[in-house]
Amino acid sequence: MRADERLPYLDFIRAAAATYIVGFWHLMNYTGGYAPGYANAVTVRLTVLALGSFFFVSGFLLGKGLPPKNVRDVLAFYKRRLLRIYPLFLFAIALYLITKSARPADLLAAAFLTSAFLSGHLTTLWFVGVLLCFYLMTPALMYFASGSLHFLSVAVFFACAMAALQAISPDPDPRLLLYFPSFSLGVYFANRTLDEGRLALVSAFCLLALELSLSGDQPVEKDLLSLPFAALLPLALVAICERISILRKPPPLVLTVSHASFVMYLLHRPIYKELAHLAPHGLGRLLLLFGVGFPLVVLVSSRTQSFYDRLLANKPTKAVTPDGRPVS
Repeated sequence: MRADERLPYLDFIRAAAATYIVGFWHLMNYTGGYAPGYANAVTVRLTVLALGSFFFVSGFLLGKGLPPKNVRDVLAFYKRRLLRIYPLFLFAIALYLITKSARPADLLAAAFLTSAFLSGHLTTLWFVGVLLCFYLMTPALMYFASGSLHFLSVAVFFACAMAALQAISPDPDPRLLLYFPSFSLGVYFANRTLDEGRLALVSAFCLLALELSLSGDQPVEKDLLSLPFAALLPLALVAICERISILRKPPPLVLTVSHASFVMYLLHRPIYKELAHLAPHGLGRLLLLFGVGFPLVVLVSSRTQSFYDRLLANKPTKAVTPDGRPVS
């Protein structure tokens, strides 16, 4: 499969993950305590699955490119990928600062990618910081992905390195380790397929991973016992969606949300925060956020991503996703 070949089922997965996280999980943070039962055993695990899926898809798409062969290739990779997302990341940091959505010290740590290693008051931007850290590791993961044992060794090495960094951090955030296997498996399976037998085996392990996630004492989204759940379910989900013919032609709305998903993660909290001031606590605010807030996030994010795409190309062009694939 060519690196630039369109994979429509990934648009469904990414759009679903962004809609769940932005349009429900984080949106409920701004309702002023209305419907406190939204965070439960099911929704928390769906959150881990959504984030794991987004990391998996990101690694999967990056892994379809040609592996770097020398230092020049590595630098070219960093230039392309960091230019595509890091300026948008800095724009979001500035917006957080203007709207006072996070502490300046936390935003400064985010700009230098150190927030990915520390627990703190920074919210959604930690996700993009972690993704950027994974991007820095991708050339090595791509290079070693051709051999199973070699890839496993380098993945273990990176996991140990991150664990060491967290061990010396005063307040480590385990989510960096929790989602690294998801991203790594995405890179590894970018040019591989799961046959029916292996898919059935992975699905069986998913059930065991789910059971394991139920046995921890820590919050699911910060418990490393959830690691198999966060890694294996996205793999099974992508493999199953690849086989569903109905996912071959995403409707325009799915393409729009998929295209806007990265910026949606970046911008939704400041938008929700400002809208929350317009309605009192309770049902009125909830309806405002669902009926106006989420559609506004999608619209603003889509327009922002499209504008940035044209800015990068320096000429009018078709919109592309954050990983460089055309939206058609």
